[in-house]
Amino acid sequence: MSVVIGLILASAIANAAPANNPGNWMSDLDYPPGAQARHEEGMVGYQILIAPMAA
Repeated sequence: MSVVIGLILASAIANAAPANNPGNWMSDLDYPPGAQARHEEGMVGYQILIAPMAA
Protein backbone atom coordinates (compact mmCIF):
# COMPACT_ATOMS: atom_id res chain seq x y z
CA MET A 1 0.00 0.00 0.00
CA SER A 2 2.80 2.46 0.82
CA VAL A 3 4.29 1.93 -2.65
CA VAL A 4 1.00 3.02 -4.23
CA ILE A 5 0.84 6.11 -2.03
CA GLY A 6 4.45 6.92 -2.93
CA LEU A 7 3.67 6.66 -6.65
CA ILE A 8 0.62 8.90 -6.26
CA LEU A 9 2.64 11.52 -4.39
CA ALA A 10 5.46 11.34 -6.93
CA SER A 11 2.94 11.89 -9.71
CA ALA A 12 1.44 14.89 -7.91
CA ILE A 13 4.86 16.45 -7.42
CA ALA A 14 5.84 15.83 -11.05
CA ASN A 15 2.73 17.72 -12.18
CA ALA A 16 3.12 20.56 -9.69
CA ALA A 17 3.28 24.07 -11.10
CA PRO A 18 3.75 27.37 -9.27
CA ALA A 19 0.62 29.42 -8.65
CA ASN A 20 2.46 32.61 -9.64
CA ASN A 21 5.78 33.76 -11.10
CA PRO A 22 8.71 32.26 -9.12
CA GLY A 23 10.77 35.29 -10.14
CA ASN A 24 8.60 37.35 -7.79
CA TRP A 25 9.06 35.09 -4.76
CA MET A 26 12.11 37.01 -3.53
CA SER A 27 13.34 40.54 -4.08
CA ASP A 28 16.03 42.92 -2.89
CA LEU A 29 13.66 43.91 -0.08
CA ASP A 30 14.11 40.42 1.45
CA TYR A 31 17.84 41.05 2.00
CA PRO A 32 18.51 41.95 5.65
CA PRO A 33 19.09 45.73 5.85
CA GLY A 34 22.02 45.41 8.28
CA ALA A 35 23.80 42.88 6.09
CA GLN A 36 23.17 45.05 3.05
CA ALA A 37 24.62 48.13 4.81
CA ARG A 38 27.76 46.11 5.69
CA HIS A 39 27.99 44.78 2.09
CA GLU A 40 27.85 41.20 3.38
CA GLU A 41 27.60 38.36 0.90
CA GLY A 42 27.17 34.64 1.28
CA MET A 43 25.23 31.55 0.36
CA VAL A 44 21.50 31.45 0.97
CA GLY A 45 19.24 28.45 1.19
CA TYR A 46 15.52 28.00 1.22
CA GLN A 47 12.94 25.25 1.24
CA ILE A 48 9.86 24.97 -0.94
CA LEU A 49 6.88 22.98 0.26
CA ILE A 50 4.84 21.40 -2.51
CA ALA A 51 1.33 20.73 -1.27
CA PRO A 52 -0.99 18.28 -3.04
CA MET A 53 -3.66 20.95 -3.42
CA ALA A 54 -3.55 24.74 -3.54
CA ALA A 55 -4.57 26.43 -0.32
